[in-house]
Amino acid sequence: MGASYAQQIAKELNEQIDKAEKRRVLINFDRVKFMSSAMIGKLILLGKRCKNDQIELKICSITPNIMEVFKIMKLNKVFDIQDDEAKALKAFERKG
Repeated sequence: MGASYAQQIAKELNEQIDKAEKRRVLINFDRVKFMSSAMIGKLILLGKRCKNDQIELKICSITPNIMEVFKIMKLNKVFDIQDDEAKALKAFERKG
């Protein structure tokens, strides 16, 4: 998984943000087992875009290994990370 793969994933995520209903986006990491530094960079840019565009972003189902990377980089303080999809959807509702 190189930079070109990260670029493709980022493009697809941005397209989904363009279509986001209710200004909410949930990214489920359930099947993600590895994240390259390029992908982490794209995720940070995606988070900034959501913040600038006032789109509520939540991330869920991060594996312990990826969560460790998030903690080291302090991304767990930047992103709203929920244990699973059900909890993330409930968290959207709490915000209104």
